[in-house]
Amino acid sequence: EETKATASPEELKAAEAQIKQSQDMVDSAIASSKDLDKVADETPIFGVPAYYYKSLRKHQAKSYYTELRIPILLLQGENDMQVYADKDFTAYKEILKDNPKMVSHLYPKTNHLMTESTNTKVSMIFEDYTPTKHVRTEVIDDIAAFIKAN
Repeated sequence: EETKATASPEELKAAEAQIKQSQDMVDSAIASSKDLDKVADETPIFGVPAYYYKSLRKHQAKSYYTELRIPILLLQGENDMQVYADKDFTAYKEILKDNPKMVSHLYPKTNHLMTESTNTKVSMIFEDYTPTKHVRTEVIDDIAAFIKAN
């Protein structure tokens, strides 16, 4: 027998307000990112000052990381909706391929927070982050092994 959750009118109103606030934040971030140079440095984009995003443009990861010869641990969740396994993780592995001290791990059914996730759609991201979850044991084990080895 299926049980349906019910919410009071006040809870529904609060949830709708939260959704509206999130949508406004996304709309603002998209608008700001289209012409970032015209956005004031202190203007928040997803809660982070625009200056941060502007500074990222000045530093190309490839030129920086290819020069590093220190141990680097690259961890990625397959279900990460913020940093993509098929694009970003693959690109960083390529950039770091000549670093003999680079160790990488790709975790199935794992999100950006390194917790278990079966979500594969951006629209479901908040469902992943709402309940309290623990970092996956294998992630902790891999971090500990990397620290011990280096």
